[in-house]
Amino acid sequence: MYGVTIQKCVLAGCMLGLLCSPALVSAEDTDSTYITFEVPGSTYTSPVAINNSLTVLGVYADANNNYHGFLRNVWGKITSFDPPRSLHTMPTGLSETGAVTGYYTDSAGTHGFLRSPEGEFTEFNAPDTTTTLPVGINAAGTIAGYYEDAKNVAHGFVRSRSGTITSFDAGTEGNGIASSSTIPAAINGAGIITGRVQTISTFGGGIGESGFQRSAKGVITGIGIQQPTGINGEGAIIGISSGTPDFYGVVISPEGVITTFEVQGVDNTIATAINGEGAIVGQYFTELGNNDTHGFVRSPEGTITTFDPPGSTRTNAEGINDLGVTVGETLHANNSVYGFLRIPRHCFFADNGSR
Repeated sequence: MYGVTIQKCVLAGCMLGLLCSPALVSAEDTDSTYITFEVPGSTYTSPVAINNSLTVLGVYADANNNYHGFLRNVWGKITSFDPPRSLHTMPTGLSETGAVTGYYTDSAGTHGFLRSPEGEFTEFNAPDTTTTLPVGINAAGTIAGYYEDAKNVAHGFVRSRSGTITSFDAGTEGNGIASSSTIPAAINGAGIITGRVQTISTFGGGIGESGFQRSAKGVITGIGIQQPTGINGEGAIIGISSGTPDFYGVVISPEGVITTFEVQGVDNTIATAINGEGAIVGQYFTELGNNDTHGFVRSPEGTITTFDPPGSTRTNAEGINDLGVTVGETLHANNSVYGFLRIPRHCFFADNGSR
């Protein structure tokens, strides 16, 4: 069940009370409310995360196809941002305090950045590299990510709040393994990191993938997911594993119980995010290479609800907060990509008339 307290918020610039009860999302999804939005002047708007303050983090493209970060607050106000000297900005993680991490490119390479809740930027780089790629940040200010060495092999890193960067590897080379890359995907509030190891075989160059988790103390263990994509505060990990040739979702409980799932009647289910209650979001599609994707929410009890915002011809769900509010991108028939918020049926609006 969604163990949430009653909260009030404002969405899309209208004074609205968002009241949340402990009810679960219906499998029919007939009562969800959708808000679509775009960054003014953009050609592409794509949210990547939402926190419990209903702040949305995302990326957008301008008319010159340059990428920038944005934050959309609870009132619907959008703030665009770029680190100094950035040619392209790609935000990847949003904390509960409003801090943002991500990476940007300039003439010297690709660098990590931290944007404080007040809007101040800190650039950072892993040692001996020109490519630093953060993937997430927790409320304590710890950042996880990876960097590439001169041989294009990836190594994981953790950046502490004080700025100390510690690198790590979850795989090994030798015994038929030509190279082994460590690619973190997410970090939770306890500092636990999950991600994947990508190996290239000495024999024929075949590529293999396997999941891992790294404790806050640096202990690395393998897990039963090929491509982990998220971890919540309780330690539940989600991701993707493949069959022949389909993809299916996987969730590993904090106790280590592995559960696979898929949207009924389709071949490919991609899990992208999990909230503190254990609800999972993602997208599904029928064939590889087919852009006809649709969103889904899987409740903590396992009920899967599929959805598309009104007017959508393609839906990618990318984030969900503890209230069950989902964000992502939606393609419309005019070939424009907008951001969306999906407000589930256990939340309802009380409009005070101040439109």
